[in-house]
Amino acid sequence: MGLLDLVFPKYCVGCKKLGSYLCESCTLKVEYLDNQICAYCYKGAVSGQTHPRCSKALGIDGIVSLTVYKNPVQELIKSLKYRFTTDLLKEFSEKFKFENPLIEDKNWILLPLPLHKSRSNYRGFNQAELLGKVVADKFQLKFDPTLLKRKKATDSQVGLSQRQRSQNVKAAFEVARPLKEASYFVFDDVWTSGATLKEAAAQLKKAGAEKVWGLTLAHPR
Repeated sequence: MGLLDLVFPKYCVGCKKLGSYLCESCTLKVEYLDNQICAYCYKGAVSGQTHPRCSKALGIDGIVSLTVYKNPVQELIKSLKYRFTTDLLKEFSEKFKFENPLIEDKNWILLPLPLHKSRSNYRGFNQAELLGKVVADKFQLKFDPTLLKRKKATDSQVGLSQRQRSQNVKAAFEVARPLKEASYFVFDDVWTSGATLKEAAAQLKKAGAEKVWGLTLAHPR
């Protein structure tokens, strides 16, 4: 154990065992998602692709989540977001399984959902950007944290209805520069209603994106 570990000991985010942020036992408890659902009707969908009957001109083309949002994934995200434990990213990178046939197509560009500057200044980092960089590196995807901008501060989505969530993030994003036709993953830590991902997708398509999917670390099934 190094000096830093003595001064700032690491505890497993899942079970609080001393020694690491994710112990071997809790690593084995991570539940990976093979079956995906449609972003609009929430019924089963092949690879997470939006059903043809649900698709919209400026809609999101699909959403993929890698894991189920429960312990230890839930606690890992909370530790990063609320306790600012950014050094757990190394263990996340090393211990999580990164496999998905769709994402193995290297032509995607991964865009983390941006924070408004007021929240970014308070927290000092964007957890979606930190996690997204790990995911992009693992899948060998291009990573661009500057293309998508959040131009207005929004209220917390917690406790809002589906309609309220959509209204809350309406026109919250802008695209920093003109796009060439390309395929984009908009990345966030957790998918709940998908309202934020859908709004970001709409702005990217207005700017010329050919295909836009959502990608999240977890989904609360």
